[in-house]
Amino acid sequence: MDRLPASGQLTTTPDDPKAVVTDSAAAATAWATGRRTYNGAISVDTDGNPLPTLGAQAKAAGKATGMVTTAQVTDASPAAFFANAADRGKQDEIARQYLADSTPDVILGGGEDWWLPAGTEGAFPDKPAEDTGEGSRGTKGNLIAKAKRSGYTYVTSAKEPDQARGGKLL
Repeated sequence: MDRLPASGQLTTTPDDPKAVVTDSAAAATAWATGRRTYNGAISVDTDGNPLPTLGAQAKAAGKATGMVTTAQVTDASPAAFFANAADRGKQDEIARQYLADSTPDVILGGGEDWWLPAGTEGAFPDKPAEDTGEGSRGTKGNLIAKAKRSGYTYVTSAKEPDQARGGKLL
């Protein structure tokens, strides 16, 4: 990298009168939009207005897009590239935006609970012994079923993507 002809720098300090240390939502917003915002915000300006995201711009330009993360796919860092939310905690709304607005081709990571209505078990059981507080908590309907109807192949293990044939992957 030191031999490349050009380099760039990005400051992710939040535009937040209450904080000088950036959280992941504000930092990812700076990466994904080129604009600073307040902590807890995902790709919105300091007034809460949506900002154009890198993922949505790439999609609009006809590029294949996606995210792969070890976090929940609706977590602040991956979300900033494909969604807009004044509150990073609105993870079911972020999932809804992926399907309705930005439509990334690949969405791989954790967070099934935000894609299903409260009380609806998915591929992973609600309230397992090792984490009884874990469970489905969405408020936007069954987004996994909606994703399937929209052409996504839903996978729940590391081996399943190998069997997927074209199309979108969730």
